[in-house]
Amino acid sequence: MSYIKYGYLLLSSVIFFYGCSTNRAITYNDQITGNAVDTEQQSDSTAKQNIVTVAKPIEGWHLLGASTTMEASANKWTNQGIALHQAYSLLDSTTRSPKKVVVAIIDSGTDVDHEDLKDNIWINDDEIIGNMLDDDDNGYVDDVFGWNFIGGQDSSNVNYDTYELTRLYVKGLELFSSFNTLTNIPDSLNDEYLQFKEIEEEFETERSSLESEMIQIKQLQQNVESILFFLGESSLDSVNVNNYLSEEIEPSIQMQEALGFVALLQDNGINEELIEEYIEQITVQLEYGYNISYDPRSIVGDDYEDLDYRFYGNSDVKGPDYDHGTHVAGIIAANRNNNIGANGITQAELLIIRAVPNGDERDKDVANAIRYAVDNGANIINLSFGKSYSPELFYVQQAIEYAAQNEVLMVHAAGNDGTNLDSVANYPSPIISDGSSSPYVITVGASGWQGINELAASFSNYGRSTVDLFAPGVDIYSTIPNQEYQLSNGTSMAAPVVSGLIALLMQYFPEYSPLEIKNIIVSSVVKTDEQVMLPGQSLEAQYVPFNHLSKHGGIINVYRAVREALKGLEN
Repeated sequence: MSYIKYGYLLLSSVIFFYGCSTNRAITYNDQITGNAVDTEQQSDSTAKQNIVTVAKPIEGWHLLGASTTMEASANKWTNQGIALHQAYSLLDSTTRSPKKVVVAIIDSGTDVDHEDLKDNIWINDDEIIGNMLDDDDNGYVDDVFGWNFIGGQDSSNVNYDTYELTRLYVKGLELFSSFNTLTNIPDSLNDEYLQFKEIEEEFETERSSLESEMIQIKQLQQNVESILFFLGESSLDSVNVNNYLSEEIEPSIQMQEALGFVALLQDNGINEELIEEYIEQITVQLEYGYNISYDPRSIVGDDYEDLDYRFYGNSDVKGPDYDHGTHVAGIIAANRNNNIGANGITQAELLIIRAVPNGDERDKDVANAIRYAVDNGANIINLSFGKSYSPELFYVQQAIEYAAQNEVLMVHAAGNDGTNLDSVANYPSPIISDGSSSPYVITVGASGWQGINELAASFSNYGRSTVDLFAPGVDIYSTIPNQEYQLSNGTSMAAPVVSGLIALLMQYFPEYSPLEIKNIIVSSVVKTDEQVMLPGQSLEAQYVPFNHLSKHGGIINVYRAVREALKGLEN
């Protein structure tokens, strides 16, 4: 699935921590402003503390940053961006000019008409738009901007889909429901049956957990309404906790309880809008993701079991929900020369491929999307999605090997579950059919801006053997549909930062092979062995050296990469 769960994971952890009651006395009045929703809670402070304000990051913070070694002192970690501006200054001092590079974005769809993207969208000049003919004889009709592998020939589109866990559960039900009793299962199916029982248990646990969360979040919503009525306030955002506190008058216990409740939510950036979005998110998961009766594949109209058939879908590269893919696209190549909106990392051409629904992407679509990208000249493929199961893994592996044979680098988001990928599966992975790891796949974790403790984003997956490096993925400002812009969080945002850097180096340094460019990037990361909070900890923080969270132990830095590329040419 596209990785969009960050805010909801935080809200879920707050619900778990606080419960849904209001029987806690106020313990602090720290207030958090802006979009900093990942702030560590302070449980030992008092109601009379001074206000602690965490500033909202400036738009495009991730493009700034130091050009040399990061400051070691925690209170000096005010900027952990990629030093893009220094890199351009260095490039401007040379006689180099950028060459054409194509970045394929396999995602939910992209707004190709966006004011900040339209000039950098890849165009198939061999195809005549709208004539309903396959002018270039590549098997895809009217693929002017790319292709949509989850659309139907009647211009309909898959929006929601189930999770892979659900699809595996349904397959197991179909297989084993044909036996009258469990004792009738043939010995040849024993292993499959045991796997099915594990799938069944996980499915039922996940669905039951969501149902419980729905009850809790709705209770939280009711509690918020009651507290606001008690305070005479219209919304959580309108409550100024400090106005209710003074040195002369001690608040009543009831008032302390109410203010403690509000302060906890405010400190974590939670308001009525986020609660409503969370309810909608759970509703979608229950109605679609974990619904064994739901199957939208008929919209596409292909024979899914025929993995060799690649020519299905339609030319609608936007689709019904293209927020995620539009944001990813802007991070890489929002127009840097039009003085509006956001700035991308470079002016690459963006080849748009739609293969990721609201739910889990299907292996066949991912594999065919990779092949389509390679066949249409992509130099880099951005993969800001992932899942825990991959039943047609071999087909995706073959596509990755095909891309590698054509020297195409693939950048994959590590995921937003706060887990160690050294021990938990996440697909697509760099592991190919012979069991080796493809050097053409780069797995990216997300870093933040709020200080050394949270240098690794709390939601980011990590892995000393499986995640290559980190890149900014918190509060990233970029494009969204209909000429708009917003901050978003996730490893989905970190991956295109790396894709943009690769594209920049390919444009300015065509002398290097793709693997040489990868080596330049990983060898120029900014490292630190400072202790940081281990991602995924909701109650009691654990600390580890940051350089233990990935293979190369650091965060990408464009200036250092450009400097190293220039030095390499001198040798």
